[in-house]
Amino acid sequence: MKKMYFTAILVALMLSLVIVSFCFANDGCKKLGVLAENIMTKRQAGADFTEMLDVAENTGSSEELKKLTKNLVIEAYDRSEYSTQEYKERAIRRFKNDVMVKCYKNQ
Repeated sequence: MKKMYFTAILVALMLSLVIVSFCFANDGCKKLGVLAENIMTKRQAGADFTEMLDVAENTGSSEELKKLTKNLVIEAYDRSEYSTQEYKERAIRRFKNDVMVKCYKNQ
């Protein structure tokens, strides 16, 4: 069961990275928001921190994208994990929006 869960996290994160790397030049901040949303969704679902870092490190993406993904994972785990669905959704939305705002400010 745990292996299936980890595999699902890996696939979701890898798909996010592929989407982000493919579309980064055109609409990078929105795609970065999708990545942030996926990471925080996994965090709110109780995914293990070290497993998430391992997934970020072991993707076939560029070193820059690996570093960015690892930083997003660390930032997501600096925030609280909630027990109610309403608060989980709120945390996911806030994290995504915070990441997108930072991205747009730095363009």
